[in-house]
Amino acid sequence: MPARDNLDPMGSLWDVIALEVRAWRIAKHMSEVQVAALLKCDRSTVSRIENGLRKLNDAYANSLDEAWKTSGLFAALVFHASTFAEQDWRTGLRQYEREASRMRMWDVSLVPGLLQHPEYARAVIAKAYEAGLIKSIDQALEDRLERQRAVFERDDPPQISAVINWPILRHTYGGSAVMRAQIELLMEHAGRPNVSLRFVESDAMGHVGLDGSFKLLTVKNREYAFCEAPHEGRILYVPADVHKISVRWEQVSDHASPVRRTGAVLQEAMEIYR
Repeated sequence: MPARDNLDPMGSLWDVIALEVRAWRIAKHMSEVQVAALLKCDRSTVSRIENGLRKLNDAYANSLDEAWKTSGLFAALVFHASTFAEQDWRTGLRQYEREASRMRMWDVSLVPGLLQHPEYARAVIAKAYEAGLIKSIDQALEDRLERQRAVFERDDPPQISAVINWPILRHTYGGSAVMRAQIELLMEHAGRPNVSLRFVESDAMGHVGLDGSFKLLTVKNREYAFCEAPHEGRILYVPADVHKISVRWEQVSDHASPVRRTGAVLQEAMEIYR
């Protein structure tokens, strides 16, 4: 199946750009080789752009706009696609979570948001509020709980594989009672047929996952990646970028204990808060 068949213009503005480049090329009766000459690149680069395997950059966008007299169409599309990736990632992430058939996630500092107990989530969000990162604790909490409902209350919930950094369970949010409730909820999630929960335990060697948390989502047979940062996140669409996160996932997974250890790890953590 051509990569172009997996393009989703309703889900990604970069996919819109890929389809538009091809549509304009055909309308101008140009071959990929001719467009490559116009852009001063090789034919494979044009093919990768049209198939969503490479992003159209500013220089190429400007060249197409000038040659095809588009009134700045491609420059504008690239600008807005880049802006979406940097500023509106929350909307995109929620949409992909609602539609994903599979999720793989690694969290280095907190219980994953989709697996958080409401009171644990409130305690975490309160820290963000104190730092001036959000305006309303109640609204942020409701947004998080709505994300959870959208994933777990679906008729066809996704397959979820979560790897968690074990020290997270020693970081107390909201007090002992809240931590016990959070651990109990993780036990409940671990018992779901569609959820695999594993831990990178304290005796694990250093690994690439310590750089930060990330998530891989499969939506309509296409992979997306989400990377967290202190003040914002970023969704990755380009297959080459997503592949790098997929490789990182495999490297982190190599350090995780098997699923059969999960119950014991959670029970050990529960004893901390007795």
